[in-house]
Amino acid sequence: MGSTPTDLDGFLPLLTTADTKAKLTIGAKLHTYLSEILSTNEDGEPSIQCSDIGLFVDSLLPWITSSNYKVSLQGLEIMIELCDKMRTDFKPFVAAVLPVTIDRLGDSKETIREKSQFFLMKLMETESISVQYLFDRLAASGFTHKNSNVREQCLKLLDSTLVTYGTKALTVSKLVPFIVKLLSDPNS
Repeated sequence: MGSTPTDLDGFLPLLTTADTKAKLTIGAKLHTYLSEILSTNEDGEPSIQCSDIGLFVDSLLPWITSSNYKVSLQGLEIMIELCDKMRTDFKPFVAAVLPVTIDRLGDSKETIREKSQFFLMKLMETESISVQYLFDRLAASGFTHKNSNVREQCLKLLDSTLVTYGTKALTVSKLVPFIVKLLSDPNS
């Protein structure tokens, strides 16, 4: 890969490479671009300039699901930066990103599980997703997931969320049956 692209449109065609080493190089440059180089608009807010941000996000999803944990970690870190910069403008992409991120809560690598949990917290912090909506989705898939790591991480996420947002942001009574069922989980 030659020079570093100067905008997200320049990075977009590079995201589809199958070469792991190239992905790691591209990912590092993209992360740097998003965290440091990204310009701000007249209000001082970060400005995302991309002709098709939906395609950009969709191109990052295979990175998150990659079997190479370094690529997966970079995909999550880039998605976190995007979410942080876009704030509520990230809402249209939550439906595509959420199932993939929930599945990564069950990864064998602890760093991936922690980064996935951090991303879910970032989605709530930036108001890209409401606390209640996230836990409604987790009740439907996370607390009953076949992977015990996902179930455990959902409980940890619930704990972190309650500490951060309290019980007013969430109807905890909806989750009590799932929590009670997990008390008898064979993978304690």
